[in-house]
Amino acid sequence: MLSRVSGGALGLAAARIIRGYKGTCIRIAVVRGGMQARMAASAAAAAAPSGGVEIKMAPSAALPQSQYMSMSQRLKRTQVTQDVYTYVTQRMLGKPKNNWQRRYMWLTQKYRNFAPIFLDQMKPRMNFWRSALREEDLPLPRLPEIAFAGRSNCGKSTMVNELTGRHCVAQVNKRPGSTTSLNFYKIGTPPLLAMVDLPGYGFAYAKEEQRLQWTEFTLYYLKTRKNLKRVFVLIDSRVGMKNADREMLSFLERHGVKWQVVMTKADLVGPKTLAKRMLLIREEVRRFRGQAGPVIPVSALKHQGLEDLRKEISKLKLNKEMVKGEIKKQVLDLLEERQVKKLERRRKKWEQKLQAAKDEEERKRILKKKKK
Repeated sequence: MLSRVSGGALGLAAARIIRGYKGTCIRIAVVRGGMQARMAASAAAAAAPSGGVEIKMAPSAALPQSQYMSMSQRLKRTQVTQDVYTYVTQRMLGKPKNNWQRRYMWLTQKYRNFAPIFLDQMKPRMNFWRSALREEDLPLPRLPEIAFAGRSNCGKSTMVNELTGRHCVAQVNKRPGSTTSLNFYKIGTPPLLAMVDLPGYGFAYAKEEQRLQWTEFTLYYLKTRKNLKRVFVLIDSRVGMKNADREMLSFLERHGVKWQVVMTKADLVGPKTLAKRMLLIREEVRRFRGQAGPVIPVSALKHQGLEDLRKEISKLKLNKEMVKGEIKKQVLDLLEERQVKKLERRRKKWEQKLQAAKDEEERKRILKKKKK
């Protein structure tokens, strides 16, 4: 006798079938359902007389069979490809393996005067613009915006700081849920881009009403903001992709928002493990539409892989150059023109002071020669 049972009522139905047809060979085919359905089928087979039940496990229609395994099992079965491992080792990503790599990482981290080239500027200025939890608090859409989303405590605020070489503009805290509103930052002089630090989803040390408020407003912002160029979804390299990250990618796909995955805290896992997790995340994100760039593993605190991320972000900046013939001219608004003129006057003033100091030194040197 063949009995086809769906995963929803499999635990109860299988036991009733076995009790009703004792001594008869029963075949139970699991045609739909997840891990719970398969565990119920195995329990039903164990409770039946030996040889009385035959269970045929058909693949689930919801997810591929590889995703029923635990993350550790999937990591063990994943084979690292040569191109991914070369990408990781050439950029010295992951936990250092020898003393030479430890020294190199120590030097790059301890060098305080770190001045990266970002948006074609050396260590561009990063100014806090506005904090918003309501629609009327949002700034005017004057600049292209990129947003950083991710689970709580995955490194969003640290990423915003380290991209520009700053350390204390965006507030950083180890406590999950420290970012409670949408924080906007202007980048560059004059501003060419706005970076948005979004509150994290998932666990947070905050009241349920407050978490619901910032979650709802974050989703409203993501689906309605017209000048939002890209959302960078940050995933912790130590734990990989969670269900909350899949739900976020599904939301962005549904509303037609461009997104890109960034793996954070890459310095806390080994290079081989990092390469395997990178492959697993690549496989999972293929199911979602709207991916605007490849998966980028980075470590903000150790300055690993940030150059690749800066190149991706620089493609989205505001282009303020106008070409007439062979002459390039920068297009500025009134406020920016005023700031540029002020900086130009300051630069000329310092040049005059420097030239006067040099002339004074030259005059003193000539006087000393004449006295001799």
